[in-house]
Amino acid sequence: MNITSATFPCIVTLPMPKAAVQATDGPTLEASETPGRVKASREAGPALDMVSLAYQCRSSAEECPISDEELYLWKLKASSQIELEIQQCHHSKIRNELNIVRPDLANKPFSYTLGADGQLKILDPNQSLNEGELNYLTELFNAHNGFKDSVIRHAEIAIALVHNDEVFGGQYELNLGNIENTLDYGKLIAAKPEKRYEAFVMQVLEKGEKREQPLVDVMV
Repeated sequence: MNITSATFPCIVTLPMPKAAVQATDGPTLEASETPGRVKASREAGPALDMVSLAYQCRSSAEECPISDEELYLWKLKASSQIELEIQQCHHSKIRNELNIVRPDLANKPFSYTLGADGQLKILDPNQSLNEGELNYLTELFNAHNGFKDSVIRHAEIAIALVHNDEVFGGQYELNLGNIENTLDYGKLIAAKPEKRYEAFVMQVLEKGEKREQPLVDVMV
């Protein structure tokens, strides 16, 4: 079987605002006038608020309301979102390819995760795939240029999140060896963007490996 990787990589572009940050009743970021970019304000959500406050903190002598730990955690969550967007792009391309070359597989309810061997692993919750189909999908997913790299990057981010976000209470052990038993990436990318972190947290709380002794350095 000869499966080639995707010709065009998935790229997620997140325009960064210019350094013009105004301290009004709420953070306001002036985006560039480049076509396709828009003026970003508080209505854009808490993520931009955090960016705005970070700019103000780094350029002001006043005490910063955001701790380094909070800013680090926000960066982890933002990076997590970016990687899941990249994966959604790859996953959509693969589904489109299957609609053409293997329509018998396109609508089957399979998902994917990161195996302990560092390869993408197909999840078959309904046991609807035979061995040949599993092998075909495994090769297809791993051959898709950039897909596996994004999953590995997210896995490393996920490990840091579990160790640093107080929502986990330092009670869970997530590592590259047990992610396949904890995270279902198909379900994560299927969630609405604003619900993905909540979905991630629930997966860890429901299926994560418990530590014998909780971490003591969880951010408080």
